[in-house]
This record gives sequence, structure tokens and C-alpha cells, in this order.
Amino acid sequence: MAIYQGTVGLRISVVVTGLDISAANGTFSLEAEKPDGTPLTWTVTVTDGPNGACYYDTISTDLDVDGEMRIQGKWVPISTSNAFYTSIAKISIEQRGS
Repeated sequence: MAIYQGTVGLRISVVVTGLDISAANGTFSLEAEKPDGTPLTWTVTVTDGPNGACYYDTISTDLDVDGEMRIQGKWVPISTSNAFYTSIAKISIEQRGS
């Protein structure tokens, strides 16, 4: 599946195995880096906190640069200010017609 530059409403679904990401336990977000190095922080919608499931729907400024984008989950438990990160996923953003 190609992901095109400027795509709006692309649902990025994430499941973090073995982690309860319910709001009562802490804060989970997605950290992204555009191909040009611009950092983004995405607030997710949690669909099944106890099973680590959430999603984010892209907006017009998210996928506006073609190239490889890096995405990583960030978990900050209520019990500490330390952040824990998932492995990095990479997606390729293509220009239309290329």
C-alpha cells in the first residue's frame, strides 16, 4: 500500500503488547519524525487500554514531506516521570505520480 504525500485521515493503529495504556496508568503518545527531521507528537485515541491498543488519524500537516518517516510510541507512567519507548516503525511517504 502506498502512502501519499498530503494524505489526510490515514489511521495509524498501534498495539503495544503487554502494556496497559489506560489513562489511569499514564500517558501514551506517538512521536514521529518527518523525512526532513521535523519532530511531531501525536495524541492517540485509546481503544483498548488494558490490551495496549490505540490509533491516530493523520491531518493535513502530518504527511506533507515525501521520504521515510519514523514513528515511535512513548509511554510515561503516572508512577514516574521516566519515559519508555517502543521500537521505531518506518513508513515511506511518496509523491503522487512517482
